[in-house]
Amino acid sequence: MIIIFGICLILISISVFFDINENEGLITIRTIFASIIGFLIEISSSKVICNDRTTIIRNYIVGSVSLLIVFILILAIIYDVSPINPSLMLLRNTLFSCVGFLISCSKYCESDH
Repeated sequence: MIIIFGICLILISISVFFDINENEGLITIRTIFASIIGFLIEISSSKVICNDRTTIIRNYIVGSVSLLIVFILILAIIYDVSPINPSLMLLRNTLFSCVGFLISCSKYCESDH
């Protein structure tokens, strides 16, 4: 799943900077990306153990994806990419979700101790 996620992220990043025709393939890739990131940042209703290895790995993955998206957004500003680019909008929304997830995880873990 991580390999598919990585490939989708690369293709979405390319579609931000190059004029790729909107077709079913690119829409499908963006949908797959959104589904996988949604799975990664899902907080289950059961209690999460803050020192659990899975939780720590998931936090590192989400944090790394967030940093990569920030880098892509900075490049989009430098290269004057249209703000209504669908791939760029997806990356912005994903960044908002990732940051919200990381804040809620840290807040939950602080109140857990």
